[in-house]
Amino acid sequence: MSRPLREIEPTKTSSLKLYSSSTIECLERLEGSDEVSTRIFGKSSRCGKYSWLVRGSALEVINPTSGQRLSAWRFGWSSSKKLSFSINCVEELPTPDSLYLLVGLQNMAGSSGMVCLFDPVLSRVIKAIEFPRAVTTLECLTTSGGANAPQHSISAQLRLMFGVAAVGMDCGHVYLVDLRLDDDVEEFDEWNPSHLQIVDLDNPNIALLRSRAREDGAHMAFELGGECHMLGSFSYASPEGEILGNYASSEIIITSLKYIRQLGSLVVGYSFGCFQIWDLEQHSREFSSLFGVYMLPVTHIIYQEPENDPRLCCFLWVARGQTENEEVGDSPTTITLYQLIYEREETLSGYGRVLKDFSGCGGRFEHQLTGDPYHLADATTCGSRVLCFYTLERDEAAIDVTRLDDSSDEVVSRDLTLVVCVWEAPPVELHSSPSSHMAVFDINRWYHSQMPASIRY
Repeated sequence: MSRPLREIEPTKTSSLKLYSSSTIECLERLEGSDEVSTRIFGKSSRCGKYSWLVRGSALEVINPTSGQRLSAWRFGWSSSKKLSFSINCVEELPTPDSLYLLVGLQNMAGSSGMVCLFDPVLSRVIKAIEFPRAVTTLECLTTSGGANAPQHSISAQLRLMFGVAAVGMDCGHVYLVDLRLDDDVEEFDEWNPSHLQIVDLDNPNIALLRSRAREDGAHMAFELGGECHMLGSFSYASPEGEILGNYASSEIIITSLKYIRQLGSLVVGYSFGCFQIWDLEQHSREFSSLFGVYMLPVTHIIYQEPENDPRLCCFLWVARGQTENEEVGDSPTTITLYQLIYEREETLSGYGRVLKDFSGCGGRFEHQLTGDPYHLADATTCGSRVLCFYTLERDEAAIDVTRLDDSSDEVVSRDLTLVVCVWEAPPVELHSSPSSHMAVFDINRWYHSQMPASIRY
């Protein structure tokens, strides 16, 4: 946290890998002005074996080591029919035997959306689920179910599903969806999607309803906070049920989702800058952040743990700014570190330490990202956009996460003390290039510096 950190420079950098000509041609020569005008965005899998690039309806999966194309798909396109889809989000779905990609779509010809399960090995869609609104963000909760489902940190209702994904949409809706990974036959694609069957969590016949949904070709789902939606309006509520704010549903977007299995919680980020923590064992709100002045959408939520803190606490990073598929504007992205306090802990097989009984949440550190990494008083740029933000799980290299099942009895212990943030700032001069920056936050060093609220000069 001290000023000399500015003098640190990399001792070695790898050479850039060029994408294959087929990938470049696919992304740069899209048909239709709407797709050509969209930004290219992407991500890499946690195991480091796959990366993907997205533009409009086109998905390119590449080998990050060689840059070669592994598979590709144009959603909604066939030789006989074309649908107007745009990809809003892509997340990995690692299973014991393979890795799939969950792809969230928006129907540009209407208000509906779709979630597709894409197999990068077969290079095709193997599942497609239609949603009533555009899908804006996705998060995988578990890839197992039934007898193999984790017996802790998720509810009994979720354990009846086989693979669960959290789906965020326009108008502020969040669904927990049964992916039906136990199906033997894949029958659905973009042109013939399955439909959604919303089920009440209090229904005593969840197992029977799931069986009937499968027979009808439907995917069962639960809605989080469905009581907050009424007659075209959305109410942002506290855990006690107090209404903190009211919005027209058309103004609300779920902009970020983060499942934290060490807490058994799902964190939901909204377009108006607030976030909520949901307990997935009880399906209840644990925390709702308060409103601030001119807050931008929540774009990233990151989990971090200190190494040796005797208190029962952990930390959340929340980034508020412009989304990855928007142009960089004048408003800088702000990253805020929140401390979460719990009352007890358990050590569980397959999970390691799990914190229980949420007690409180408060902001401890904040920083604005600009063209000057330290955001000094003479910073010449003000806008920024986060390109990637993640916990650097330093023990993960020894674990093949694509083969790690949720029901494993192995106690997984990972070092979660480092967080990496990469952001882009607009050019200072009219014809110059944007600047990109990377920061590594060591929470142990932050503790050692007595937990300052901002960067010290």
